[in-house]
Amino acid sequence: MVIQLEPVIKLQKKVVRIITFSDFRRHSKPLFRKLANLPLEEINNVATAIFTYKFFNNMLPSTFDKFFQLDKELHEYNTRGSEKIHMKHGWTNYKKYTTTRMPYLE
Repeated sequence: MVIQLEPVIKLQKKVVRIITFSDFRRHSKPLFRKLANLPLEEINNVATAIFTYKFFNNMLPSTFDKFFQLDKELHEYNTRGSEKIHMKHGWTNYKKYTTTRMPYLE
């Protein structure tokens, strides 16, 4: 779960319980299904998957060309995880939590 979304996720669950007139202790997953609604965590997962798909199929603007990098692009020798996506880690909170981070444009 993304830490910054935690308060919004809790609020979304609370709203779903209010809409369905459910007890405040009731599990929220069945309520989301009943309303045919996705929890915020799932919306985030779907949006990330769509973005990644568009990136690897060259369907994004050129601004995002260096947003991801495969491990095999880091070195010339073949490794087991060479097809995995490599993301540069941020060591400061500013870099960790920014949404406009483009790690390979630095």
